[in-house]
Amino acid sequence: MKQHYQNPMVNKALKILEELSADEKIRELAERREKVLRDEAMFLNEAKKIGRLEEKKEIAIKLLKKNLLPIEQIADLTGLDIQEIEKLRLLISEPGESS
Repeated sequence: MKQHYQNPMVNKALKILEELSADEKIRELAERREKVLRDEAMFLNEAKKIGRLEEKKEIAIKLLKKNLLPIEQIADLTGLDIQEIEKLRLLISEPGESS
C-alpha cells in the first residue's frame, strides 16, 4: 500500500526508492545476461585454442611422416615444443597406427 506524506521530500525519496527497487531487478537480469555472454565467449575462445592446437599437431604429423625436416624445424614451424613433436613421432611410429 502506497503512503503519501505531507513532506514532498519524503514522497520524492519513496519514489526514488521504488525506482531503485525496480532497477535492482533489471540490473540483476542484466548482470546474469552479461555473465552468460562472458561464459559463452570464454567457451568459444577455449574451443578455438583447442582447434588451433589440433591443427598444429596435424601439420606436425604430416611433416614427420614426410621425414624431410628435423624435429627442431617442425617445432619452429608449428609452434609446438620439441617434447610434443617427439610424442607425435612416437605415436605415428607405433604399430597399428592408421594413416
